[in-house]
Amino acid sequence: MHWDDLRIASAILRSGSYAGAAQQLGLNETTVSRRLARLEGDLGFKIFDTADGQRRPTAAGRRVLEAAKRMKKEAERLRIPEEADRPVVRRRIAAVEAMATHYLAPGLSSLIAKHPHLHIEILLSTELASFSRWETDIALRLARPERGNLVMRKLTDFEWVLVRPADREPAFVTGYSSQHPKKEERETLRAKVGVKLPMIIVNGMSPSKRMLLNGDGIGFLPDFMCGDLWDKPELKLERLGLTRPIWLLVQEHLRDDPDTRIVTDWLADVFDTFK
Repeated sequence: MHWDDLRIASAILRSGSYAGAAQQLGLNETTVSRRLARLEGDLGFKIFDTADGQRRPTAAGRRVLEAAKRMKKEAERLRIPEEADRPVVRRRIAAVEAMATHYLAPGLSSLIAKHPHLHIEILLSTELASFSRWETDIALRLARPERGNLVMRKLTDFEWVLVRPADREPAFVTGYSSQHPKKEERETLRAKVGVKLPMIIVNGMSPSKRMLLNGDGIGFLPDFMCGDLWDKPELKLERLGLTRPIWLLVQEHLRDDPDTRIVTDWLADVFDTFK
């Protein structure tokens, strides 16, 4: 059982809804719902029922929430453990540069502010850092590994967006060398291009985006990188309905490690926020 899940349940009690709890805690409703479901799964019974559009605690749920309130008061009185006095724990997260920039960087300061004993190292790589050689503890990847003793969890899906010049034919095709395009993606891009064009392959999504911004090329970008492109008149963007999952991978020996769980819960919350 996780203390943060009890904190979320207490916020639902105070507000009477997922939306109110999410607003109180600076989360989104998806995260609140997911954390409550995990808590109820751990306990083996429901904490809330729905009545007149409000979340009302069950009898068993009220006992849990009253116990959580007492636990909070006792923890505040004893102040054990002091977060700043905990030994330093290093956790490494491997991710491609675009994913680290868009998803991880904005929220890392809040993670460290809440858990100052954590030292986070972001490993930027076009390929998955090697788990077998212990190069990373946690990784975000665009494909589910077919082998390896890993804990795997799908975080979300992103959609490929086709970016091309709005008023002229493209001069080249640009692509990301490590996205390992699926057959459907290759065929879609070939159909959209129509003619054979020079290829410019790079090992990062950000250079591809910069080249497409010039308005001369054609290529795919993940939808999470296209927020500032939709209003540019020199570009034409098209959602293709082609999606890719983002997988969270963790070393098996860290499955039940509490500090790793802090990081992976934070990652799940980050990706929930961007859904």
